Amino acid sequence: MAATARSMMWYYRRTFRRRLVDADLERVRSLMRGVVLDLGGERIGRRGVFRPPENGSVRLIVANLDPGTGPDLVCDAAAVALRDATVDVVVCSELLEHLADPDSALAEIARVLRPGGVLILSTPFLYRLHGDPQDFQRLTDVRLRAMLDRLKFDIIELRRQGAFFLVLADMLHQAAGAGPRWAKVLLTPLLMVLTGILTRLDSLPATVGSPMLSSFTTGFFVVAFKRDGQSTSPPS
Repeated sequence: MAATARSMMWYYRRTFRRRLVDADLERVRSLMRGVVLDLGGERIGRRGVFRPPENGSVRLIVANLDPGTGPDLVCDAAAVALRDATVDVVVCSELLEHLADPDSALAEIARVLRPGGVLILSTPFLYRLHGDPQDFQRLTDVRLRAMLDRLKFDIIELRRQGAFFLVLADMLHQAAGAGPRWAKVLLTPLLMVLTGILTRLDSLPATVGSPMLSSFTTGFFVVAFKRDGQSTSPPS
């Protein structure tokens, strides 16, 4: 029974969406250097398992409107208390959907980033409505590209995170996770097998190459550099 409880805790600890976000953030960890602003980040109660680097070569600044999350800066995403062009990297993960005016937040990111600075961004698409404290919108890849181009960012990567089968797996996973304990005990072993199959189906070439199946996605992950007039390479 104890093993079953531990297995359920592990399985429901992170949504499939969060696992994708954690994996993508970990993949680009090497870009996070110098002064790193985690906009909308949390030091207390942080979701997921990824943690931005914080060491001798990285100065991490966590900014959040909620003082209860333990940020270094308590501020609105559209009014960050930092000088122009003083940040090397901005991590903006799962934030824009919670903002009534995401354009203003992106403009503020462009302001604080140094020329050639890096923006690492993720935002959900086919995902349940969730507060924190409000949930205002879902942004498409077309909208994200237009917003960043207007602010003179060069997009190096804009990828969809998962397709139809992973969206389905995440929906089943979250619905079961919200159910009563007795239902979890009965259904979790079956659900683990089913979502495992769906995850594998999602990565098949037939899924990736299908215009219909690939038009479903849990969300988007972006890496972009602020233009410096000469190069789009990250700062050395």
